[in-house]
Amino acid sequence: MVRLLLTLCFIYSAQVISQESEYKYVPERNTAEYYFGSFNKGKDISDVAKWYGEFAKWAETQGGVYDSMTVALLQPYFHRDLASHDFMWVNNWPDSAAQFKGLEVWTKDPKANALFAKLPAKNSQVVSTVQWAISQPRSTDAGNFILAQYNSCKLNEGTSLRTYYDAYVDFAKMAQENGDVQGRKLIIPGPGYDGDADFIRLVYTSAVSERGEGIEFWRSELRDTDERLALVGMADCGNGSIYVGPVLRLSLIHI
Repeated sequence: MVRLLLTLCFIYSAQVISQESEYKYVPERNTAEYYFGSFNKGKDISDVAKWYGEFAKWAETQGGVYDSMTVALLQPYFHRDLASHDFMWVNNWPDSAAQFKGLEVWTKDPKANALFAKLPAKNSQVVSTVQWAISQPRSTDAGNFILAQYNSCKLNEGTSLRTYYDAYVDFAKMAQENGDVQGRKLIIPGPGYDGDADFIRLVYTSAVSERGEGIEFWRSELRDTDERLALVGMADCGNGSIYVGPVLRLSLIHI
């Protein structure tokens, strides 16, 4: 019996190693929360930004729980349904443990509950996600007024998310070696998501104008490269949506 168990363990381990060896890169993973909100009557984005100031003061009293969280406050600009929400609050975390520790503190603290009651908006949807980093933008400083483009994608038959990830990292490495300055991620939607995408492709820049420069660079330098052509046929992605807004809080721990 012991020999049989050892044999089975060896076979399983060999299969895992074989599966991992099929892939070129190991995804650099983090988590993120998306809060879709609409302003209360008479309120606007400046009121939400002021409320964030109160949130930041509260977060600083929580023993470092929120030191690893990055916050961006984005508004839809190019979007198929601008009436659906006024803004999207995005929290990035290094992993699920940090994310859910933050959630535990936020939901249990009476002061947090009182603070939330003062939010000058109502959330209509909250989505938890996993993100796989592809490349970093030129700058990730707090205060940057960033642009983020999200495209919903469906994998084509015969393509896994890991094989797409490998090909996309190859493309991004080549692009940045040749002067591209855009950040990229693959987002795997989780609880709260009501769409049918296999993943969301995120391209983001540290300034709005850098997205325009990136588009022109793609057209002139990247479109016909082997790395870009390798992605063709692996997934179908829609036109997507573009958001703009400030990074309000930069993690004290690199994400």
